[in-house]
Amino acid sequence: MKAILILAVDDRCTTPVFGVPALRRLVILGRQACPDTAMHIVSRAGFISATVSDLVPAGMLHVVTDISELIPIIEGLDVRKEDRVLVMDSAHVIDRPSLAVMLCAESSADIVFCASDDEENAECSMGVYTAKAGKLVQILDKYWIHSGIYSGEPVTGERVRVTPGLPFRIGKNGVGVDAAEKRLLNALRLATNEHEYGYLARLVGRPLSRCISAKLAGLQVSPNGITLFNIITGVIGALFLGIGEYKWQLAGAFLFLCSVVADGVDGEVARLNLRETSFGHYLDIIGDNVVHAAVFIGMAVGLYRATYDSIYIHFLVWLLGGFALCLFAVHKVTGHRPDKPGTSRVARPIALFVNRDFAYLVFVLAVINHLDWFVLAGAAGVYVFALYLFTAARMGKSIRRRPLQECVNRYPQAPARKKSDAGSREILRN
Repeated sequence: MKAILILAVDDRCTTPVFGVPALRRLVILGRQACPDTAMHIVSRAGFISATVSDLVPAGMLHVVTDISELIPIIEGLDVRKEDRVLVMDSAHVIDRPSLAVMLCAESSADIVFCASDDEENAECSMGVYTAKAGKLVQILDKYWIHSGIYSGEPVTGERVRVTPGLPFRIGKNGVGVDAAEKRLLNALRLATNEHEYGYLARLVGRPLSRCISAKLAGLQVSPNGITLFNIITGVIGALFLGIGEYKWQLAGAFLFLCSVVADGVDGEVARLNLRETSFGHYLDIIGDNVVHAAVFIGMAVGLYRATYDSIYIHFLVWLLGGFALCLFAVHKVTGHRPDKPGTSRVARPIALFVNRDFAYLVFVLAVINHLDWFVLAGAAGVYVFALYLFTAARMGKSIRRRPLQECVNRYPQAPARKKSDAGSREILRN
């Protein structure tokens, strides 16, 4: 992509969606998708400057009062007529995977646009285009003459199907914000379910975490703060497990389960607010491992204090050794990306290992006062799992991705389902 052009036709671009103005959302998504590409914002008034002044240089903000003023801006993009430009209407909301699929689409058409499968949303979903520079006037003319109202003949081009319900255009005076947020939550649901191997996580954990995330995202709560809260909750649960009394073991198992359910909230809030960072990613991974280790230790210590049988201490050492070996095996097989196991034969076992459905089992065993079953079975199971991974790696079953999948997988929410219709070119790959 040679340039990005965002059109802020009216003040709908300042409407907050999950607390982030619609224009700012598109700027952040554009920067993440094409970090080295020049971005220009064209508006009818200078009110947009405060919204994105920290993201876009002042020289890239253009105030236009007449359509004739658009031509010099197009000429100043420093692109050839055959170069492609990403054009987005700032009144639209789109998610990162949809934009990724849009940019990865290989097409010879002069204009390519992404649109929703939702027929009720068909007219207001056409607001994100990639077009050859020579065709930009056709798109800009449509927006400036009709002021963003979709009357007259639509811009013709090749359609790319993306996440259902997106893109979505916000109405004037904030009309449709609730609908836009619901569509983003649905896109988040589709993406997380696609990569979530835990049955109970999909059935119970994720629906609960999304309800919490929807509330916290609008409040602009820090995702890293949520991660730290989850770590503290899990560690407190581990301390309760270590007391050795039934009521405290039950309370500890419940807190651990709460920590697991809320573990998805930090990532979901970060995605909804577009505040994902490498630091937050690694903080989440480290926090998960700290909580896991603390819970294992707490269970074994609690069982020892309840029975004074030293076998639980021996099994704890054995369990922690196996846990460390599993982490090393996952690192060896996946290339230090255990959160993205890819498409090999080891993908599903790895995903089952890193998912936390076992927290539900821990809670059930705490209820029936048989946490010893988990400690004894886990001490053996981790070594079996590690042996499987090392065997798979030795046989050459390492992870490989196809080119388009690599592009799509840059984005955690990326869809991978293939759809087609009579008037559209098939874009998505399995």
